[in-house]
Amino acid sequence: MAIAGEEEHAPKLRVFFMPFFASGHIIPMTDLACLFAKRLGRADHGHHPARRRLILPTLDRSASFGHPVQLLLYSFPSAATNLPSRIENLASVSSDESWKIYKAVDLSRDAHERIIREHTPDAIISDIPFWWTTAIAKDLGIPRITFHAVGVFPQCIMNNLVKNRVHDHVPTDSHPFTIPDLPGPFIKMVKSELPEFLKHHDHLTSAWDDLKKSQLESYGVVVNTFYELEHKYCDLFREAWVPGSHADAWLVFEQFMNERLVVEVHKVGVRVWDGFKSSSEKEKVVVPAEAIERACEEVHGGIV
Repeated sequence: MAIAGEEEHAPKLRVFFMPFFASGHIIPMTDLACLFAKRLGRADHGHHPARRRLILPTLDRSASFGHPVQLLLYSFPSAATNLPSRIENLASVSSDESWKIYKAVDLSRDAHERIIREHTPDAIISDIPFWWTTAIAKDLGIPRITFHAVGVFPQCIMNNLVKNRVHDHVPTDSHPFTIPDLPGPFIKMVKSELPEFLKHHDHLTSAWDDLKKSQLESYGVVVNTFYELEHKYCDLFREAWVPGSHADAWLVFEQFMNERLVVEVHKVGVRVWDGFKSSSEKEKVVVPAEAIERACEEVHGGIV
């Protein structure tokens, strides 16, 4: 039993949060860090200086409620990646230059190890591209938890396609194929909707084995999802990796997979358009206004 006041003076757990260089990763991990600071202990957020503006309102709000999150800044390797100063976010570069952001990931390894060893946290929650943090945490005798900004359903799809490569055998990019080994309804996609690393050999393809090995050896995973929303796929994900509202949207990258979850699994939305769609920035697809209007009318009962 704790003595009165003992909990207030007990040392708090100190956990490092280290997000990938993309807004869709930085924002949810910042929310997670603030939640941890509120509920469990002390949170430290590893960041580059140029990205502070994206998260300062959230951190200031958390601090105003008495739950501060400390920022630990480290330099972004702009010169080594040939990126202009203060361009440190995947959203700020074209698809042709995205490899420079992933090169910056690799070049951040030494900086990550330095701040982790210098500040000796009790645990690390780091984004999946930072696969080396598993080995650093193991050396320090602390847990590393892998963070996924992407939901479980698209992760199951991508994992199954990496293993089975059924999309490699379709005659055209617009020919539908069935995603193998999924629970629930059969899900069909076309190759043009897949992320680039599944269609062509790139930085993610090269790093896949390291990413998977580090995740399997880590303490666990934190995923940006709700179990009630993806419970069948959470169970599948656990086996693979770890020993009502309506919606209508136009989607990119793994979000074409999330579209299937909303429309075909949960049946709470409609597809905006059945024409050609692509995750590639080069293939600039224009969706007809009539298709968007028709989808909005259908999903909102004629109220647009």
